[in-house]
Formats: sequence, structure tokens, C-alpha cells
Amino acid sequence: MEPIITPSLRVGRSVISYSFDVLLIIACLTVYSYVIYGLRPVLLTLITIGTAMLCEAIACLLSRRRLTFGDGTALVTGGLIAMMMSPITPVWAAMAAAAFAIWVAKMPFGGSGRNIFNPAAAGVAFATFCFPRSVLTYPNPDQGLRLLWDTTAVIPQESVASVLKSGGASFETPMNMLFGNTPGAIGATTILVLLAGLIYLACRRTVSLHAFIPYVLTCAVIALVFPRTGGNLLNGVFLELTSGLLLFGGIFMLNDPTTTPHHASGRVIFGILTGIAVMLMRHFGRFEDGVCFAILLMNPLSSVIDRAAWQVSHFVEKRWLHRV
Repeated sequence: MEPIITPSLRVGRSVISYSFDVLLIIACLTVYSYVIYGLRPVLLTLITIGTAMLCEAIACLLSRRRLTFGDGTALVTGGLIAMMMSPITPVWAAMAAAAFAIWVAKMPFGGSGRNIFNPAAAGVAFATFCFPRSVLTYPNPDQGLRLLWDTTAVIPQESVASVLKSGGASFETPMNMLFGNTPGAIGATTILVLLAGLIYLACRRTVSLHAFIPYVLTCAVIALVFPRTGGNLLNGVFLELTSGLLLFGGIFMLNDPTTTPHHASGRVIFGILTGIAVMLMRHFGRFEDGVCFAILLMNPLSSVIDRAAWQVSHFVEKRWLHRV
């Protein structure tokens, strides 16, 4: 059996292209957040990206390795972390998440292409666990505030994911959910922009739908069979899929070229198992959203799933050719 090599280790250009495409979507989400909340999400994103780059530079200098800014992965890590933060998350909390992502989840394993865990997921999980109020407190987009540094005038609002977690009924309309007019993370509430970004990334072959579609379908089935809100079941499924980081994580972190399987059938299995883990954490976990924790739980199984999927497909192919 041939060893499985990540695309980022095969061709240097592929990881640069991946980083550019993801950063383009992050920029679109940041601009949309600026329209709703003002300059603060933009500054928070830039500071988080800068922190990730600085931490990677320090790690490279301490380990006497060349600087690895050229592949763009540090920028992607910082940008993804910022997108999963609240518009009013303190700057220090976002910086701590970026530092943890680089210094704990990425560089100790050898840097880009060698890390076992998704750095952005690790950083956000760390910040959520250590500073839940800072990460999971959201402003009301209808308040009309132009946020900068002072957030004292902000009236905190529950996100849809938080309402579902508490067993309450959410009265958010589908239009509000699609256009991001609901409390939530900087880059995770604007569903239309996320879906447009998914189409762009899929057309560019930056991401694969082999994991995303089974992941979303698994979450939808569980939401339908075990609803967390009363009333219309289909509306409950829609709220489940469009709330929290479910779609955001499925688009970006479920398609990480290093920490997820590369074989098509392996990605399908990975997507299904991740969907089950996400919904279990949403039902029984401590926090309103368990997407980052679920992805971290599944990351170490990626190579095992990939190897098993390759062996099964190779066995089936040999049997079929033998019969022919």
C-alpha cells in the first residue's frame, strides 16, 4: 500500500492556492460583518491574523526553521479563528486563541502539512473552554451599533444555537438567518455568503463535497428525528443547520487538506461521523455549539479512516477486475 501524502506536501502551489481561496471568502464575510456591526470585526480579524503570523514567526525562530509565511496557512488560521469569534469578543481572547492554535496545535507537530489537529478548531475550542462568556456573548444586529473598542452600550443577545441548547423556541425568520440578521459569530451567521463561498470553493476544487454533503445530511436527519425545538419539524431542521458554526465548520474545517481524509469514501465516512459527533455535543455537551470539539475529536481518526477506505476500495476493485 502506498503511503498517503497530503496535497500540501505534494505541490507547494496547491496549499498556496487553497489559502488564497479561503482568505478571499474570509474577506467577503468580514466586509459583510462590517456592514452590520462596523469596524470592530475588521480590526479583530486583522489583529487575530497578525497574532497568528507573529506566533508562527516566533516558533520558526526558536526552532531555527525558515519562516513559513509563504504558504498562507497562518493567515488562514487567524482568519478562521476571527470568523468564529463574536463581534464583541475581547481582542485578548482572540489573540489567545490564535496563539494556542499556532503554538500548541500546529508548530509542535512540524508545521503546515504535519499537524494532526485543525489549528483553527483547536484555538476556538481553547478560547470557548477557557473564556466562554467572551466568546459566546453576541450583540443584537438590530441595535444599529457601529462597534469599535467600547462595547459597554451593547445589549447581549442569545444566539439561535443558545436558544436551541436551552430547549427554547427561536422566532428567527428564515430571511434573518439567510442574511445574517441574527446574533452569532462574525463569519458564521451570513448563510447566503457561506453558501456562495462553498460554491466558489467547490468550483475551484479547493474543497470537496464528499464530506460536506454527508455531514449536513447526517445533522439534518438527527435534527429531524431528535428535534430540540417544538413546532414545525422542518423549521427546526433549518434552524439547526443554519445556527452556530455547523455550516462554517463543514465548509472550512471539514475540508482541511491536512487533518481530514483524502480518499473519497473516507471523506464520506468522516463527514457522517463528524455530523454524529456534532449533534451529540449539541444535545449533551456543555456549550451551545460543539462543532470545533467534534472536529478535534475526529481529526486523529482521519488517517485510520483513510487507510481503511483505501483498503476496502482496493479489495472491491480487485475482486471486480478478477470477475471480469
